[in-house]
Amino acid sequence: MEKNGKNIPSKSLEEAQKKVSPEQYRHFLEQLELEEIFISKISSELFLNKKYSSKDSVNIEIKIKSYFENIEKYTFGSNVYDIKIKSGNKILLKSKIEITAQFSYKEIPFDENYFKIFDDLSLQMMLFPYARLNINRILADAGLGYLTLPMKKSFFTKNKNQK
Repeated sequence: MEKNGKNIPSKSLEEAQKKVSPEQYRHFLEQLELEEIFISKISSELFLNKKYSSKDSVNIEIKIKSYFENIEKYTFGSNVYDIKIKSGNKILLKSKIEITAQFSYKEIPFDENYFKIFDDLSLQMMLFPYARLNINRILADAGLGYLTLPMKKSFFTKNKNQK
């Protein structure tokens, strides 16, 4: 699905894997090169209406959206992280960070199927440490101390009901 020039995968991982064989995907990965990773957008809102101690327990909500754009021989794969950090029912921080990886390719450009597989199996794991680092920096700069966000777990953990 395309929205504002951005390709947002509408298929499930299973649907995409039916259209791209493991051999095709392996060939795709072999010709793909990472050029750079950068923050393409960032915004944060800090709420200091509650006293916060680094000993307080916090709840972290993270929603991730992905999209890609093909421009000439480059693909820009982006993850947008909507993050809320709460202490009790009080919001301490709302942040939105978009981190983008620029890839070049020799033959096979990203399409919706390749991107869905790549995003689920590689891109999210590749970009999440940058989101973690920036949230930690924002909190420290605001005087709220350091908070290490949990590791992004993707296909390494499965629900017990999944086969």
